[in-house]
Amino acid sequence: MPPDLLHISIRGVGFQVIERKRDDDVLRQEVSRIAERAASVMRGVKPIEITAGPVNVFPDAIVLEVHDGGVLNDLRTRLAALVPADAFGYDATQYLPHITIAWFLSADAAPALRERLPALRDREPIACTLRRTELARWWFTGVDYTEDPERDVVRSYPLRG
Repeated sequence: MPPDLLHISIRGVGFQVIERKRDDDVLRQEVSRIAERAASVMRGVKPIEITAGPVNVFPDAIVLEVHDGGVLNDLRTRLAALVPADAFGYDATQYLPHITIAWFLSADAAPALRERLPALRDREPIACTLRRTELARWWFTGVDYTEDPERDVVRSYPLRG
């Protein structure tokens, strides 16, 4: 994953479309309203202390687990008021903050990666402070994960507390 695309998803707003056909479709003219409502949720949020690591494997990705004492899940819940259904399809019990560091196309890769995990999980996690969140559009221009998506920041929210 290119460094400029590393991120922690908090809540999936939906998929921007010209004409709404599904519950998680978002019209272009709704984006600024969502950004403004998110600003009201983000106001007063303090910087978030996290640790990134250890490494783990999802069915289609290698990730760094993110540990934050539940702050991101709380923020995700607060954002539910403006986006009730998470576009990723996860509810609060399924949400695991993480940073995707690589994708793989074949699920056949997962067993070999899981075999290698114990040695990689011994590495020290990295502590850092999140000082902003962003509402971003992710443009997936290919039909699969062979091309990196493009990230378009709609609005940035500084975390000041």
